Amino acid sequence: MVKIRRNYTVGRGNNEENMGVGYKFTCSDCDYSDVVSPDQFYLIKADGSIEICDDHNHDRIFDFFREQNAWKKLNSLAEKAMFEEKNSGYGASYLCKSCLHGWLEIQTKDKPKCPKCSSVDTVDKWYLRDAPCPTCKTGKITAAQDPDWVS
Repeated sequence: MVKIRRNYTVGRGNNEENMGVGYKFTCSDCDYSDVVSPDQFYLIKADGSIEICDDHNHDRIFDFFREQNAWKKLNSLAEKAMFEEKNSGYGASYLCKSCLHGWLEIQTKDKPKCPKCSSVDTVDKWYLRDAPCPTCKTGKITAAQDPDWVS
């Protein structure tokens, strides 16, 4: 498992990673607070670990593929495009409304189940803005950029 700052986990690999820009989401009525990041671009390394890329680090993304031995052996642009699609994408931070567990979900097209309690009552944290608080249910979630959480 990759532990991604503030108790988010990724289901592959074993490196600790940091994400890019964060926004502090707080409740108007209780002490609920969390730092949420928009979808983050990730790369899957040859050993299965995940590298979360900073929004401004496009050179790292392109260098990543050029460094891969498997990618170097591919001849056609179509083969290289398929390799890139299989080994990269965007991850989203999810929250289980049942147990309040947070995690980073990658390579999913459907709404994921909670890895802790298996509940299907989950939400992409980015969409909690202006929603009812998941903890107290009466407050409203507000968001502001977190200046302390920029990698």
